[in-house]
Amino acid sequence: MRQMSFYQELKRRKVFRVAVAYAVVGWILAEIGDLLFETFEAPVWVMKVFTTVIILGFPLALFFAWAYEMTSAGLKREAEVVDSNQSGTTRIGDLLLDPHQRLLRRGHEKIRLPNLSYQLLLSLVRHAPGIVTTDQLLNEVWGNVVVGDETVKQRVSLLRQALGDSSEKPEYIEVIRGVGYRLIAPVSAAMQEQKHSPHSTSAAMVVLGLLVIGSAVMLFDRAGQKDAIRVSDTPWSLAVLPFEDLSAGSDHAYFSDGIHDEIISRLSKIDILAVTSRTSVLPYRNAAKNIREIAGELGVNLIIEGSVRHSGDRVRITVQLIDADNDIHLWAQNYDRPLSVSSLFAIQIDVAEQIALALETELTIEELDEMRLLPTDSLDAYNSFLLGRYHLWRGNPQDLRLSIGFFEQALAFDSKFARAYIGLGQVLTFVGTSYGWMAPHEAFPLAEQNVAEALRLEPESAEALTLRGDILTWYRWQWPEAEEAYRQAITINEDYVLGYAILLSILNRNDEAVQLIETHISRHPRDHWIRTNAAWRFLAAGDPRRAIAEANVAIEIDDSYGDAFGSRGWAHLAIGEVDYAIEDFKRHLNLQNRSPIALSSLAIAYIRVGNRDDAMKLLDEISQLESTSFVPPDVFARVYVALGDFDEAILWLNRAYDARSRGLIFLNADASWDSIRDDPRFLSLRQKMNLDIERIDTNH
Repeated sequence: MRQMSFYQELKRRKVFRVAVAYAVVGWILAEIGDLLFETFEAPVWVMKVFTTVIILGFPLALFFAWAYEMTSAGLKREAEVVDSNQSGTTRIGDLLLDPHQRLLRRGHEKIRLPNLSYQLLLSLVRHAPGIVTTDQLLNEVWGNVVVGDETVKQRVSLLRQALGDSSEKPEYIEVIRGVGYRLIAPVSAAMQEQKHSPHSTSAAMVVLGLLVIGSAVMLFDRAGQKDAIRVSDTPWSLAVLPFEDLSAGSDHAYFSDGIHDEIISRLSKIDILAVTSRTSVLPYRNAAKNIREIAGELGVNLIIEGSVRHSGDRVRITVQLIDADNDIHLWAQNYDRPLSVSSLFAIQIDVAEQIALALETELTIEELDEMRLLPTDSLDAYNSFLLGRYHLWRGNPQDLRLSIGFFEQALAFDSKFARAYIGLGQVLTFVGTSYGWMAPHEAFPLAEQNVAEALRLEPESAEALTLRGDILTWYRWQWPEAEEAYRQAITINEDYVLGYAILLSILNRNDEAVQLIETHISRHPRDHWIRTNAAWRFLAAGDPRRAIAEANVAIEIDDSYGDAFGSRGWAHLAIGEVDYAIEDFKRHLNLQNRSPIALSSLAIAYIRVGNRDDAMKLLDEISQLESTSFVPPDVFARVYVALGDFDEAILWLNRAYDARSRGLIFLNADASWDSIRDDPRFLSLRQKMNLDIERIDTNH
């Protein structure tokens, strides 16, 4: 190893730092002493002696800074400390590597190195200044783990990035093309800094020099000490921001959105990653915020940005991984591939593998096997599937009709495409409720057929099991079977909890519902869909003010979603704030395209303030909708309860029962029915639906 120059040795022993600190503090104390001695009328010689002591202490401080070190074991000569530490700590250019603490520093800056990068650096140090071949690195760093040359190249690139090295003008690591790598920064033995006394030279001066001045020196020296990079013990948490669509024209947004969602799905399978939900990141599309702000709001320490360019028979996908805590790009890659299902999924798998590599972990065999399963071999089927899901997410009746067509088209191309069956089943469950136009007995049996086929093809699909639970809850009213399906789904993927939380509210198990939803909020605090669902769960649990708080968060995240205003409106009604409720219901009405459920909510609020004329106009509007689509009978019943016409309300409730309207499942949770809860006819209906059940035993 190369020897340090005398100048470098002076710097290492902090002689210059002690000299400057002593001079500054000595001058300050001289000024203070002059003021104090004059105030207390001390003899002139006192100030002279005081100044002389300060001056004589200067060379004494420099001597002890050079010759001694204050260690955790007491005052020791510098040579003794060096002898005891020289074998461990190594200086690499301007870096200090301490293998005992597994710490790499540049001055006060701590550089976080994952394990593989750390082992790679150690290997290069051991062989410096010689060349380390790729085979040697594979043997010393990876051992028996089988990886290729490309992995070594990627790891070296990540190490160089962490060190601030450049491939064009390297200062630390040189690539020897076709052979291996070499550490070109000067390597030398270095004294290990003491754990409990990071600036022990100053401490030596304190012990044997001027006590008061030395104490100030230590304060001065420590004032500049801070970590430039925060080293966090927090597990990796990641958000994949919406991918930018760079395709020509405006008809490929579905494709970039689909790739974005697929990458979230792949990364969610990595155990060490807590991946933020798709709904959480959508509000950050084209957001005028920097990465740190976005990461802070989402509660993550990693961000992925990307773009997609779809052109003819080729696709170009760019992905980059950013350490948001430290604003460092950990990894980036451009993929330019032929457009095929295998290429698309190969890109997604490679992204997952490279991110795992960047975070110093490896995907398990099970994770890789699951990722390598192609959902379909047909590009046409996959493209139709992406279009179907794109329109499903948009949620309005026009898009839902398009969604059905695209999912059916996907299945025409590939009849074994399980995810297309799930997508079609999801659309059908929506259109068989107040969100759509079909009668439940038309929509739900078709949805059941699709989910059954999906589960036949993929028995452990959490998405399919959740959909089965939804159908059993919304249409079949088979509570034990629904709970079993939901629990199976959660066992596979803990994020599939919202349907189960609704079931718990339906069955008056509100404590369980609230606990489940709060846990889910802690994982995805910026998901407006989860917050809206939370508002309904708290409202059912009798906590309208917490419901308002949750709805407020949902609206702050995304104010284009009507259901958040609906939940907040009902919470305002519950505490007597009818004017606020009317404002929210009007927003709900506009955002939901004057749906029957939104019309009935506003009508009920009008009745509460005595505005029966406007309420009846809204009721007439609901009646007119029956000529073009299915209107849930319970929508009429809610309004008649508010009008005080309980006989008419019961009549419509019985019609809702015959139609198996989804709205009836909320007889326990919906405040609309409070006025008739003791009516024997209402109790009989509740009993027929088995809604007096309190707890279900699913351990059979």
